[in-house]
Amino acid sequence: MKKILILSIILIFILVGCGDKVTSNNEDELIGNIKTLEKKNYLFDTFQITYDNYIKSINDIISKDYNYKNDDTAFFMIDGKEIKGKDLKGKSIEDLKEYKEHFKGLENGMKLLYDSSKVKISKVYYDKDLNVKYIFSNIIKDYGDNEEEIINKMYTFREEDENWKITNIEKSSIYIDENTEESKEELLKKLRYNNYDGEEMEYVETLKNNK
Repeated sequence: MKKILILSIILIFILVGCGDKVTSNNEDELIGNIKTLEKKNYLFDTFQITYDNYIKSINDIISKDYNYKNDDTAFFMIDGKEIKGKDLKGKSIEDLKEYKEHFKGLENGMKLLYDSSKVKISKVYYDKDLNVKYIFSNIIKDYGDNEEEIINKMYTFREEDENWKITNIEKSSIYIDENTEESKEELLKKLRYNNYDGEEMEYVETLKNNK
């Protein structure tokens, strides 16, 4: 009887231990991480948060081994000069206004600012063979004047210190304006990450203008 009791207790500990490992960063948390990342991307792109705030807010989401965005990343160009992360360090929202005003004045298709955005985020897809998880997003940036950019992203998650962290982000995009010769339908067919393993992507969350 004692042996059975001891074995039962050991089995419970094993199951609990396994459960903790499997459920660290559950699916809702991973989807929440993508929501956070894309919200911060929108705020940073539109100069509503500082570079320091942006980097701090995504540090826990991105793998320490993934060179995503950092001090050496060139974020945009002004008058032929690349503006990198190290150029933005320590700058306040007030300091960033000069950049925002610069891009507001651009009239060509290379504008950085966009009037609105819509982000759809997929469910979590798990590749058991590779022990890798994927989430996909579909992002529409509206620049106004019949200009828009459509971006599909694939976020790859791998286990790191018993948590799932983003280790890679790939994207496929198209740009549409009044001078685009191909139809929108034809261009959309060229986008990658419209499906997973032959099945249409299942989106479970939508953000509109960061909300």
